[in-house]
Amino acid sequence: MKKLAPYLAFSGKCEEALKFYKQAIGGEILSLSRYGDSPVKVPANFKNKVMHAEFKAEEVFFMAADMTPEHPIQNGNSISLSLNLSDVKELDATFLKLSKGGQVIMPLAEQFWGARFGMLVDKFGIVWMLNCEKIEIKPKTSATKKTTPPPIKKAPVKKKVTTAAKGKTKS
Repeated sequence: MKKLAPYLAFSGKCEEALKFYKQAIGGEILSLSRYGDSPVKVPANFKNKVMHAEFKAEEVFFMAADMTPEHPIQNGNSISLSLNLSDVKELDATFLKLSKGGQVIMPLAEQFWGARFGMLVDKFGIVWMLNCEKIEIKPKTSATKKTTPPPIKKAPVKKKVTTAAKGKTKS
């Protein structure tokens, strides 16, 4: 399964923009992570900036972030296409195909947020972000029905009964 979402990039005003969009078109900020809460190294004055956010208003959905100082906003890189895939093999193949004739910005790799992720600019100048969430794989159970042996039945225990009147023991 594939899902495509716009990814908006800002020069330090992502949170302000999200609040503006919330007021202008309704909806809600679904998530917001800051650089300071991540292992990403950024200048001290950038730690409170938005590393990743998700916004939804009815059928409108997009993601957004503040660009780091080493990746400033340039004409053409303020919007990326974020392609989320559910299969790692498909992610790898798609990344390889899209990067042909283009430039890999960030090679595919396991990321701290629990996904395999990479970025590239295709041969037409479009910025792509490819992401595949890790899914815990549970071991498959055998297709054959497992049977357990029936419980062992204990043989009835014969009790000795003594009758007081006759002084005899019965078994």
